[in-house]
Amino acid sequence: MTIEAGPADRYSVGESYPEHIYDDIEKSDFVRWGGTAGDFNPVHWDTAHVEAAGLPDVFGQGMFTAGFISYYLTEWFVIRNIKRWSSRFESRLMPGETVVVSGEITAKSMLDDCVEYEVTVSARTDTDKVLISGDATAEIPR
Repeated sequence: MTIEAGPADRYSVGESYPEHIYDDIEKSDFVRWGGTAGDFNPVHWDTAHVEAAGLPDVFGQGMFTAGFISYYLTEWFVIRNIKRWSSRFESRLMPGETVVVSGEITAKSMLDDCVEYEVTVSARTDTDKVLISGDATAEIPR
């Protein structure tokens, strides 16, 4: 998806960016991300370990899931325009689930040199289990 050039005030309150969908997340995705991030906690890859701990299955790292939101926000507003992002981890991402990332503009302010947008964002499964919810501020120069 490409960013359309346009005026800084091109978005309106209530407007959303197209959802990003990541189908059928697999245990191997957690393993690859863990290797990249240096997160080798066995709850993300070792089935015997999680069974011994009484957990139903391995699960994704919270920051693995947060990465989907990060990509979504930076594609929508471009990384240099993201001024703040806050998130709350709510549920575990399990193998086989699909992640749906969405956002909506909740406020818009016309400042002297930019347009400031307040946005809510979430990553949820395709069955509407909320994985992460949050909000962000973006400032697009005029």
